[in-house]
Amino acid sequence: MAALKKSKSLLLFIAGFLFFVFRADRPAASSTPQSSEQIPPATILGKVREYCHRLEKGAYDFICMEEISEKIDLSRSSSYRLGESSKYVYDYQLIKKGGEIKENRILLEKNGYKVHEENAPLETKVFRHQFVLLRTADLFNEFSASLNDYSLIGEDILYGEEAIVLEAVPKPSYEQRFLYGTEPSYLLGRIWIKKKDYSILKIIWNPKVIRDFKNIEELAKEYKAEPRVTIITEYAVEKNGIRFPSRLYVEEAYINKAGKKFIRSQTEILYNNYQFFTVETEVKYRP
Repeated sequence: MAALKKSKSLLLFIAGFLFFVFRADRPAASSTPQSSEQIPPATILGKVREYCHRLEKGAYDFICMEEISEKIDLSRSSSYRLGESSKYVYDYQLIKKGGEIKENRILLEKNGYKVHEENAPLETKVFRHQFVLLRTADLFNEFSASLNDYSLIGEDILYGEEAIVLEAVPKPSYEQRFLYGTEPSYLLGRIWIKKKDYSILKIIWNPKVIRDFKNIEELAKEYKAEPRVTIITEYAVEKNGIRFPSRLYVEEAYINKAGKKFIRSQTEILYNNYQFFTVETEVKYRP
């Protein structure tokens, strides 16, 4: 049980919504005739920041279904339990107006049983999240831009859309400063950007800035393995030029010297059945 408590503290993201991922395969290059290499990098970054500015400054009021599946393998913990599997269905609402933002959940279903709990908290044991819609903007705000280098990785096709793939990495002078989450608001990752309007389609997040990542390494030492933690956000839903979350996936795994993978926890969150009341942005995108 002690191991579970340790993991709970290191994977809790309510305060900073930090993400982590071990590595991602290089996306396959697209055979489309218009190459992103023909677009100046400064233009790409400028358009992405314009999108993030609209996202950050926008006004929103929507509801959707939030379906969460969580699996925890406790076979290597002191409790000697095989594991836990839980499912939750929430009616999720986000309202943002000006500088005020709030989210609310109604728990509709828990492990197959119908319930109705107003103002319900997240009941997941390992991973928690907040304001998934707005986290994409944090990768390209002024703070991150001053500390990150952005490199063009290639092109891909995602959700049937032509995408440019960028990677945000720390500048050499800041890499050690922000290692292991000493600055929780500092985010890194690989980003899929829709070529047509520069909106963000998907992010695979870098693990080095997760808060308390050293605790993961300590747990890995107990397992005599290397940590492999993956977190992915996908934004397949579009409304008024803004991409809304469709899936969030987290996997906490460990690889031993023989190459065998032990998955300690998995959390998958699906967002669907959107109903939009307000989606307004201050700056309109002009292609």
